[in-house]
Amino acid sequence: MKRITRSLLSLCLAFVLCAALLPNVNVANAADGDDKESATPKTTSFLITGYEASRSSIYTGDSVNITVHLSRTDSGSSKIRVVRGLDSFQGGTADAVADGQNGDYTVTFSNLTYAGDSDKRLAFTIYYSSGDGLTSAYQDGNTVPIRECVPYTEPKPEPEPTPETIPAPRAVFNSDGMVSAIAAGETKVITVYIQNAGTTAMRDPILTLKSSGSLLIMGSQDYMLDDIRAGRDTAVNVTVKALDKVESQMQTIDATLSFYYDNGTPLTGGSASGSVNVLSTVTKDTKDEETIASPTPIVILSKYNYGGSSVAAGSSTNLSFSFTNTSKKLKIENVMLTVTGGTDLMLNGSTNTFYFDSVAAGGSKSVTVPMKAAQLISASAQDVKIDVTYEYVDQNARKSGNATLSLSVPLYQPDRFELSEPKTSYTGYVGGEEQIALAEKAFDRGPAARKIVDPVMGDNGHAYSTVTPAFIDRMRELARRADLILPNATEAALLLQKDAAAGPLDDAAAQALADELAALAPNAVVTGLPMGKYIGCAGSGRDRFVIRKLHIDRSFPGTGDLYGAVLIGSLIQGNALSAAADNAAEFVSLAIQKTPADQDTRFGVWFEPLLPRLCPQREF
Repeated sequence: MKRITRSLLSLCLAFVLCAALLPNVNVANAADGDDKESATPKTTSFLITGYEASRSSIYTGDSVNITVHLSRTDSGSSKIRVVRGLDSFQGGTADAVADGQNGDYTVTFSNLTYAGDSDKRLAFTIYYSSGDGLTSAYQDGNTVPIRECVPYTEPKPEPEPTPETIPAPRAVFNSDGMVSAIAAGETKVITVYIQNAGTTAMRDPILTLKSSGSLLIMGSQDYMLDDIRAGRDTAVNVTVKALDKVESQMQTIDATLSFYYDNGTPLTGGSASGSVNVLSTVTKDTKDEETIASPTPIVILSKYNYGGSSVAAGSSTNLSFSFTNTSKKLKIENVMLTVTGGTDLMLNGSTNTFYFDSVAAGGSKSVTVPMKAAQLISASAQDVKIDVTYEYVDQNARKSGNATLSLSVPLYQPDRFELSEPKTSYTGYVGGEEQIALAEKAFDRGPAARKIVDPVMGDNGHAYSTVTPAFIDRMRELARRADLILPNATEAALLLQKDAAAGPLDDAAAQALADELAALAPNAVVTGLPMGKYIGCAGSGRDRFVIRKLHIDRSFPGTGDLYGAVLIGSLIQGNALSAAADNAAEFVSLAIQKTPADQDTRFGVWFEPLLPRLCPQREF
């Protein structure tokens, strides 16, 4: 139904436009007096030649000035008076100025307010004097359809943004409980470390500890902690006591951490669990003292550093760590360490294997490993595994041992972008001299790029209402810096400071117009050249040519921009200028032909179905 209504409206507007463009002849009003009753009525006519609006788009409630150009087709008086009629606009005044030489008039309707009517028309009546001063006459029914009017539509509400999901913090537990062993019946203070390896702060964390085996926790087992920021850690001192009989060399303290974190909504609860080990001395049976072997030496990770609070994606860092032989009696020998990273953090030009002849009882060794984070990381932290193998001698027997150590390195993905040197710089419509200055700066930053300028300033023989002589001068300066300019026939005349060609051009005249532009730019393509039943373009420079396409009597906005885009793309593909211009002209012509007849011209041509022509399928 909407399409039928739109089609009927378009048909009505077409009839109105046709009626406005036809010459109107009206019989003069009869004057008073006996001598005038028999007078032959005078006739006159006016031709509407065009109009200009002070705004490119006129929405409901907008104020606008509309200038209508009239041409009188008889030889009567040049004195006229214009009166507004009932139409799509409210208010406004009319000012008519006559050109006594050729009978042309310019009528400006000032301070009109668009009421939002779907007719989109401006109506007025012309009163004039017939020239002999005896008979007055008038002409009415003059209407001009205003394409720029846009009816008001209720804005659609913006959709509610989807809240961002923030990952929960990640806790890593460690302690110094392996530095020295706790003996049976002994009370000792150990330090438990909690690291936030995530990217979000832990709010109001509570640590709960639970011992097992031969170890007791003295005092409270729950600890209220301060907030732990991302990449930071905190420590808790815990008093433990070993039972009178210790049956295992390793005791375990289970840790549970509950917390809140900011997930973009009210605080979200989270938790993490882990455990830490405490080295202990096994209670010996005195009767078997002489036959009991010494405890197996245990290797622990005593400290590590990765250069800061976190490692940025794509950056390099040094991972340094120390490992300790916790045995108080036995040294370890032939110590071999193997360091393994992951897809997000890898070794950077270094071996992953390290060898030490020996580590004394209670002694430590340090290792530094160059590492590099991936350009695109998949997680907020990377676990690094350290496998340790070693030998030791106990009771005149050589034995072996091993350990697997691990640590977590926080990572983050910084925002980044890269700019490369442009190969082609192209300017289309610019809104003022300030934007021309910005285009010149862009040319300066890419001196090696091919510079193409489309000097958008007018069409159909007239400059746009916003184009001033100063603007034309600045556009001419910009054109002089270009390698190629793409003016239409009207813009070429403005650049050359001459009148636009009024009649059809032959090939020689079209080529001559393009050649004149050689004084501004080394290469030029002039579009929209009237050539009878054809519409043409002409090129100058090293590649001189004239191209003609059958003229299609339909007009759409944006076809000039489409022509420039296809031409530039064809040049980038390596085509000659003449071939690129022909490709662009053919593409625009086909796009106009493919656009349905009932399509609203404001939406431009339907070029999307033709895009495969620009990038044909290749066989591999």
